[in-house]
Amino acid sequence: MTNLTPFVLSVPAIGSTDVSITPILSWTAYKGAKWYEVTVSEGPSFVIPEWSHNVYNLFYGVEEPLKYGTTYYWRVRGVTATPYVRGTAIITPSGPWQVSAFTTKLEPLPTTKPVGKVQPAQVFLSHTQRDVDVSYIFCDACELAGVKPFMAEFEPLGLPAWKTIRDEIRKSRALFFVIGKELVGAQDSSDPSWHHTQSWIAYEIGVACEREKDVWVICDDTKMNFPVPYLNNYLPITLENKQSFDYLVYILKRYAEGETTNFPREGFVIQCRYNDCKATYNLHMKVDSDTYIRCPQCLRRRRLRKGWPEVK
Repeated sequence: MTNLTPFVLSVPAIGSTDVSITPILSWTAYKGAKWYEVTVSEGPSFVIPEWSHNVYNLFYGVEEPLKYGTTYYWRVRGVTATPYVRGTAIITPSGPWQVSAFTTKLEPLPTTKPVGKVQPAQVFLSHTQRDVDVSYIFCDACELAGVKPFMAEFEPLGLPAWKTIRDEIRKSRALFFVIGKELVGAQDSSDPSWHHTQSWIAYEIGVACEREKDVWVICDDTKMNFPVPYLNNYLPITLENKQSFDYLVYILKRYAEGETTNFPREGFVIQCRYNDCKATYNLHMKVDSDTYIRCPQCLRRRRLRKGWPEVK
């Protein structure tokens, strides 16, 4: 089969150094590929691979950390049909392997152990203070995870307020925007205080985006009608659901341990199908039957098939 568009491994570029130990590997499309086989090894022969995965996207986020200061070889091929057996051999119809290499960054020097009490990791909670119940549930999750939530209405804000909020977002591991019933119900309100709240929320998300923070949107058991200018993680399930609450605690514990949420995360990443939106984010929900969600940016509906997330 002739592949008119060059099939290349794009990121990391061949010979790259100082690469993250959890890199995102990406490549261009191979014509006719049904999926891609990705292999990583410390040796160019790939006789003893670190791992090999079948991937249905044009990228793969490495979740199991690689070694520091190590050269890795990686290869990808487009599989064009289901493998079959011929005699004692397994035949995999595919295009040619493309091979590249990179070297991970050196292990950071150990930091000096701080003297005195260690401050817990902080996350920033963006919300309306009228959604009291969901705010308290979020704080309960933070307490279980060992992180400190910054909530502007409960903190002494130095003036100007925008500067304090900017500085606190910079100190936070992530921003969580929780959409509750009060905020949703106020979207059509003529009360000027609500428009003031919306402006602050947009500002907070903008600061987090500029600082490349993880931005989570949690829609708490209500119809999504507040367009979010930026996000990379979406949890459209009420926190009153035990599974959803426990999952939030798990995510917060990762931030407490200094981790971040991989984006894009294989099997979880989704993109709005409308050309004038194309919002891309990790969708954190389990779909047991066909359902609809609203895009958190353009608010148009999208159908999800049973079986999401598509983790292989």
